[in-house]
Amino acid sequence: GVQTCALPICKEQSPAQVAILNPIASEVWMQFTGDNANATAWEDAKFTYEALTQSFVPVDPIDQRMVLARDLKQYKVIYLPAPNIERRVAEKLLTWVQSGGTLVLHAGSMVNDEANQPLTDLYPNLGLCERRSVEFWKKIQPYIGGALPTLTTNNHAILAPVPDTAVVQAIGADASSGGASAPIVGREVLSPVDGAQVLASYADGGVAALQHKLGAGHVVTLGVYAGLESVAPQFDGDFNMQRDIVKLWQIGRAHV
Repeated sequence: GVQTCALPICKEQSPAQVAILNPIASEVWMQFTGDNANATAWEDAKFTYEALTQSFVPVDPIDQRMVLARDLKQYKVIYLPAPNIERRVAEKLLTWVQSGGTLVLHAGSMVNDEANQPLTDLYPNLGLCERRSVEFWKKIQPYIGGALPTLTTNNHAILAPVPDTAVVQAIGADASSGGASAPIVGREVLSPVDGAQVLASYADGGVAALQHKLGAGHVVTLGVYAGLESVAPQFDGDFNMQRDIVKLWQIGRAHV
């Protein structure tokens, strides 16, 4: 008989309406400081791209020069999982948001400029009145070839146990429906401005995700490293690609 593939992998690709920006400023400060926040954001960007592509979302990787030189109107959504960004690039992104785009930030994203100085005056445009330090439970090592340390069992990557207070629950969701989950890597407790829409909260009442309207567009900020969280099962030694790949896609879609 004729066999058909259940996976939608034979689809004609259309021009991407989603982009991911990983600024060179963040890479420079990662190499200069060796800071866990920068290294985590660097890996988070890679796995955000992976989660999107595994969900069959056409996505363009872009850099700061491309943002400055291009008209961004082809994009409906831009992901920025990076702590450092040139001020002029950040300002152009916000102008794009005002024209109808959606900017998605992760924990610790768009905190500092290219000189590693806080972008404090831009925080209200993101729907945030301040930025708090990320609380880390794992030390993420940039992948340079070799084995990936598991994020789900005890090893040298463990900085602290994940507290029960970090469980994330979507606003309006029934806790008994299985909609609650705890991040594995770390979290930023968000400080929303008045009028920002809270999308999810932590078990201790802190804000875990929010959406802020800016002009005709929106800024969505997630207080977790969504890319890393989406692929954490792949870091587990018990992960089986044949058995677990569909579940991984479902997790990826939920996070990004």
